[in-house]
Amino acid sequence: MKFYIKLLKEIILVFSHRIHTFLSMPSKERYVDLMEWNPAYLKSTFDKHIASFLRITHLTLHRIKIEIIKLSNDISLLNCIAYFI
Repeated sequence: MKFYIKLLKEIILVFSHRIHTFLSMPSKERYVDLMEWNPAYLKSTFDKHIASFLRITHLTLHRIKIEIIKLSNDISLLNCIAYFI
């Protein structure tokens, strides 16, 4: 019985988090949140399924991924510059 209560609490937590993200976050933040909460899902799933899960088009997902890659490259570059200053 305790196992089922614990399982139900976990399910409620996940669903409430997902509802919160859909209501209050733009698509880029939802993708970043998914990267933090479930990175294994991103590695094992096709982009069209990830886009469907996030309720965006696959083209929007592609643009978000490119923007995140550029941002991470810029941060890496800034870290290198800061190291030499």
